[in-house]
Amino acid sequence: MKLAAILIVGGLFVIACNSLAPQSETKRQAQAWFDGSFTKCGEDYFAKYAQPVQGVGGLYVNKYGAEIQSAIFEFKNLSLMFEDQPVTETEKLNGVEAKGHGFVQYSQFRYHDGTKWSYWEDMPLIFSGKMMQSLNKLMERPNSPMYIGLEKNRDGWAGKSSIWRQISCSELPSL
Repeated sequence: MKLAAILIVGGLFVIACNSLAPQSETKRQAQAWFDGSFTKCGEDYFAKYAQPVQGVGGLYVNKYGAEIQSAIFEFKNLSLMFEDQPVTETEKLNGVEAKGHGFVQYSQFRYHDGTKWSYWEDMPLIFSGKMMQSLNKLMERPNSPMYIGLEKNRDGWAGKSSIWRQISCSELPSL
């Protein structure tokens, strides 16, 4: 019984210490990107999606293959899941100082195409264009606009996605 109590207290101490651990610079950069890309209005998060490069395709937004190039998205239960990754010796020789990757997760989304709100969906968002699919395959990363991979080198930070833009709550189409 005493051993169980010690294990429980010890486990709570480890949890408390981990929650007090300072956040890495990489995780702070990821959180800053998240905070600068998505806006919380009420209980949901919103962002404007716009593919910055013409001709690379848009997003598939439902199970029937509908594709959009630009829209305002509403997300339920949006959160950032991000972790630091070890830097290899080769990457260090090439100037990489820190890196990490993760996903913005959600339970459901819908979008406003400029005229009306869509039905709610619970599928993963993926890029529809062959160029983005090929690039992501080449780079060995998921074909998802919800993926973030950051890397710091001598010149600063790279990898922040520019396809999600904050939108103010006052600019939202009527819900």
